[in-house]
Amino acid sequence: MRLISLTALCSAAMLTVLAACSSAPAANPPATAQALGAQVMDLDRQLKALRDASPADQPAEMQSYWTMLQKQLRYVHDLPGAESRGCNDWTVSDMRVSNQTHLWVGRTCPSLHDEGPAGGWPLPPSMTPKFFELVMSQQLGTLHAQVDAIASETSAPARRDLMRQHYETRYRDIQTVLGREWMWYTRDPATLPDAGSMGATLFYQYCSQCHAAPPPSLNTAAEWNYVTSRMYGIIQGQAQTEVGGVKVPTIAEFRLIASYLEAHGAR
Repeated sequence: MRLISLTALCSAAMLTVLAACSSAPAANPPATAQALGAQVMDLDRQLKALRDASPADQPAEMQSYWTMLQKQLRYVHDLPGAESRGCNDWTVSDMRVSNQTHLWVGRTCPSLHDEGPAGGWPLPPSMTPKFFELVMSQQLGTLHAQVDAIASETSAPARRDLMRQHYETRYRDIQTVLGREWMWYTRDPATLPDAGSMGATLFYQYCSQCHAAPPPSLNTAAEWNYVTSRMYGIIQGQAQTEVGGVKVPTIAEFRLIASYLEAHGAR
């Protein structure tokens, strides 16, 4: 339980408003650390509101927390330290939409699965307020500790590294809620179904370049058909066979991968 004075509460709220509304994050390190601290305090308050809400009101409070979490991620995404380190630096890949023209921030990665932080992510329909509150309460402790470390760090390079860790933690927390925790767990290719097949070999070769290869059982055959069709559209937009160090499969290879995933999808 954190006891916060009225003055500190108002100051924290003002910092959060400034952080959310500013198109460019604060360049001053102490001000940035204060803004991040205010953001995490806002999450604390919203989590309390979720806990205290009636069962009928909890879904709305959960959605408010989720919306706030993503707005904060977009702010941290633009801070020094969260720059793209190459095409396969998928955690910072982001699509911005301006006048219906798609502009990629960072370098295009052909394995990108969605529009990134700017596009936003809806909550899974099956998410319950109770489970959501449990996951978020575990994550808040890490966010608090990271903000404290950023605030006390005097070395600019070290502070940028801490900022990057803070961004990655926030990104991973969101992806975990979306059921994408598999992206961080390296899989032994020998454990894949029909491991010696060409489909399995190509799947592991191409689909583990930017993140861990997903388990084929993650989706049904119909879902894989949708996912791979979307990926096919992304790959079609690539003129080269290699973009920023990420190799793009040929159309024939891609079809083998799609067939493999559909054959071994969830039943």
